[in-house]
Amino acid sequence: DLDMNYDDKDRTTWTNHFDLDLGFATSQADTLHTFRANTDKLRLESTFGYKIVKSLDLAAKLKVESQMLPNYPVNTADFISNCLAPLDANASIGFNYKPDLGDFKLEVFLAPLSAYNFRYVHYDRLAGSLGVDEANKGVFRAGRGLARHDYGTQLVVTVPTYKLTSFLDVYSRLEYYTNYSRVFFQWETKFNVALSKYFTASLMLNARFDDSVNPHESWEYW
Repeated sequence: DLDMNYDDKDRTTWTNHFDLDLGFATSQADTLHTFRANTDKLRLESTFGYKIVKSLDLAAKLKVESQMLPNYPVNTADFISNCLAPLDANASIGFNYKPDLGDFKLEVFLAPLSAYNFRYVHYDRLAGSLGVDEANKGVFRAGRGLARHDYGTQLVVTVPTYKLTSFLDVYSRLEYYTNYSRVFFQWETKFNVALSKYFTASLMLNARFDDSVNPHESWEYW
């Protein structure tokens, strides 16, 4: 995690957050792969705010998200997602509410009808399964791949890292987007427990719903 923030202590703020998660797993049941990536996320989020009244900013937000490595199902040689497949970008203008709650920080960003959403898939064979079907409205050829764009409403609720105790802190982020024909929802929560001066144990929850992609046989759009 990397944060680079600016605050003029008057009206203007600019926050930038970059996070990278990469983890691997191995299974005796998988005879084709010694290791497979089981956590793979690359995300940059930037928010520029201009205070209009106390605790309320007029804000512009940009988010870009993808992954780094191919994702292979067990005993399958063909990947089902990869770097730039998909690449998601979202740009929106709205209001950022940051109430004064003491040590507890909360940010609620709402772009009622001003969120632009873009998805690019570099591999044609994956485009349909990742919600970029040439037969659908808003889909077009972009370089070697296919892309889709639309407009809608976005809500992002963030609880920056908050210390619950001297050795336990929590971070949480909820994101919701809809263009009124499809819905994207993602909720991330992370608990960090300080084991020593140099080591921390983490418990993470990442729930995601996207009904623009092909449904899973068991979990449907989750």
